[in-house]
Amino acid sequence: MTGGEILIYCLKKFGIKHIFGIPGSHNLPIYDALYQDSEMQSICACHEGGAAFMADGYARATGQIGVCLTTAGPGVTNASTGIAEAYGDSVPVFLISGEVRKEAVGKEIGAYHEMDLMGFTKPITKWNACANSIEQIPNLVAEGIKNLKTGRPGPVHLAIPVDVLLESEKNDIEITCPEEVPPERKIIDETAFEKAFHLISKSRKPIILVGGGVTSSGAFEELKQTVNLLKAPVIYTQMGKSSFPEDNRFCFGYCRPSDSAALVAGSDCMIALGTRFTDLSTEYWKKFPDEIIQVNIDPSEKDKFKFSGVFVESDIRDFLLFIQNRVGEKTFGNASSWLKQTEALKKDRKIRGGSNSNKPFNSDELRQALSADAIVYVDACMPAYAMYSEFKTFAPRTFFGPALFFSLGYALPAALGAKAGFPQRQVVSICGDGGCLMTGMEIATAKKYGLNTISIVVNDGCYSTLKHMQKTQYGNRFIDIDLPKVDFVALAASLGVQGMRVSKKGALKSAVEKAIESNNPCVIEVRV
Repeated sequence: MTGGEILIYCLKKFGIKHIFGIPGSHNLPIYDALYQDSEMQSICACHEGGAAFMADGYARATGQIGVCLTTAGPGVTNASTGIAEAYGDSVPVFLISGEVRKEAVGKEIGAYHEMDLMGFTKPITKWNACANSIEQIPNLVAEGIKNLKTGRPGPVHLAIPVDVLLESEKNDIEITCPEEVPPERKIIDETAFEKAFHLISKSRKPIILVGGGVTSSGAFEELKQTVNLLKAPVIYTQMGKSSFPEDNRFCFGYCRPSDSAALVAGSDCMIALGTRFTDLSTEYWKKFPDEIIQVNIDPSEKDKFKFSGVFVESDIRDFLLFIQNRVGEKTFGNASSWLKQTEALKKDRKIRGGSNSNKPFNSDELRQALSADAIVYVDACMPAYAMYSEFKTFAPRTFFGPALFFSLGYALPAALGAKAGFPQRQVVSICGDGGCLMTGMEIATAKKYGLNTISIVVNDGCYSTLKHMQKTQYGNRFIDIDLPKVDFVALAASLGVQGMRVSKKGALKSAVEKAIESNNPCVIEVRV
């Protein structure tokens, strides 16, 4: 076996089934191994940035590891935005890259594509390494997988010099890779757990803040059971959306609107599950609860947010099971009166921007056209921001968007990754014209591989979020903010994909239904 064949063998032993990437001279031995393998699906993107977003989208939807394969140098730098997005949002993406021949690594002797890959990817990965011999490949793959499956999720990077990939085994020995990496179980800090339970037990107005850690842990059922026991209202961050069903009576909604800020201010104890208290989440909170319980698997988050309460280093599922065992059937404080207050506030809520009911892009129409388990990806754009409040989700892992790094152009390729993982489910992306201009060529990838996603492009001719900022904060001094006039229906047709245009209220639902019925990739341009 060559080094490239050993790499593919090891990835398969760990259950990897899909690879998203682009060939280059330094990773061609890996692609040659893929050519000879009938089990692994390789999807070639139009740009390495799109491949990284696809791997990210695959990982978020499936809960499995997403793999991005690039060449050295520009392959890695092109993919770096997607890898940084995965790092900011704690998504398990395995970046595998070719590298210059091993004698040239780090020497700057004029090998094309040469650069310090380890230094470049270190700030945006949990772990990185370079395999300097064929014998190192299995152990480094295993170490990379272990880092992906333990602790706080995040991307890792393994570089392999091209001559190592071409090298063949010197001895006919069996290569073994452990098939499963056991989940990491940290020693429970009993004191912190008991302190947390004490604060919960004396609370009269508890509230639960759901972050991305619930999804990473897969603790969806445990969350519902705990909420039913505590009878506490639930609000979610961007990363926490779709972790808890929004038709549940205890779901209050997105944490950013002003009424959610009022709920936070009225609470005496917040149970924060797998969230980092980012600026975006807490921007509108004028007052915090007296006590805050922060549960996070990453101990480095302990001192980043100053609060009164307790930090619990734990996997979210383990913590929720502990609380369930301690609570039993006990009823806390004034649960009924607190629920009446929260339900009254929920009934009277006025979400900023309404439901866009008078505009061509309407979240309610989209929700009506899709199945309950449809997977939706949103970009960094005005319509997407509103959807965190307006578009209701009912099943886990069904709504995603860039939450910290905020990469423009994320949604469309990320949706392709999800469709590769779930070919039978409805998958939709929503982006603006600016985002589509960045990664829209991946529509061709959808056509090539039969990834039948629905790509909704809201076309308003500008970077609308930034234009609003220039209007309100910079005295209407507009510069470089308007975009070229693009016919996205014609663009879709040029890439071999069906396109439709929506420009009036009430037309989106039927367009989405027509796209679903066609069972082909489709672009819906919404003119606003």
